[in-house]
Amino acid sequence: MGQHGDEGHRGRRPACRPPRPARPGPGGPRRERPRATGFVPPDPFERLADAFFAHPEESVRGWETAAAAQGRIVAATMEILQAHPGPGDVAIVAHGGVGTLLLCHLKGLPIARAHDQPHQGCWWRHDPKSGAAPEGWASIAMR
Repeated sequence: MGQHGDEGHRGRRPACRPPRPARPGPGGPRRERPRATGFVPPDPFERLADAFFAHPEESVRGWETAAAAQGRIVAATMEILQAHPGPGDVAIVAHGGVGTLLLCHLKGLPIARAHDQPHQGCWWRHDPKSGAAPEGWASIAMR
């Protein structure tokens, strides 16, 4: 059996992995968080995501609650921004659920899937110095 018990999963990733060591990148090290949800096929995933956003104070399938995830995401974002106080832009790249939880916080909206990206491959921008709320999602590619 491998270091993390990866054998026997038939090509699937295990449900939880330890964090990977920091890797250097532009502007400093990058940290990777543990993965706790594992792979969920598209249709069941959509139902799980609906429940995750619909009940932000409740755990779905043993996952972290949406409210707890939002608090962690906001704290990590503030840490990143404080580490880069100078001029220039900072890009934070994440999955749509992370972007949605952060967007809801910055816009002062309740956690809800209604604020999720309209389709995969979207982004939004925010100027923390202006204090203005982000406008919302835009497509990366032309559709």
